[in-house]
Amino acid sequence: MGSDLERSGEDVVLNIRVVPGASRDQWVRDETGIRVRVQAPAVDGKANKRLRSFVARAFGVRASRVTIEHGETSRLKRLRIVSPEKIPQELS
Repeated sequence: MGSDLERSGEDVVLNIRVVPGASRDQWVRDETGIRVRVQAPAVDGKANKRLRSFVARAFGVRASRVTIEHGETSRLKRLRIVSPEKIPQELS
């Protein structure tokens, strides 16, 4: 999937692994890349909705500015954040 965090003009493209059903929402960055743990289960799109909301808050944008470009039904996802206001400290 390439680099974990890429600039694409005004946007940010984020390649992550999602871990649904976690005890809390959080970023995890290690030698394997970026993982996002979300509390919602991987049922009926709940994890994707929670993921978009969590990422939106972290980047200072509305959830509508976070799109899943690849991996809608996979744990490996490619997200686009349109014109983020900030980059989360955990990803700097």
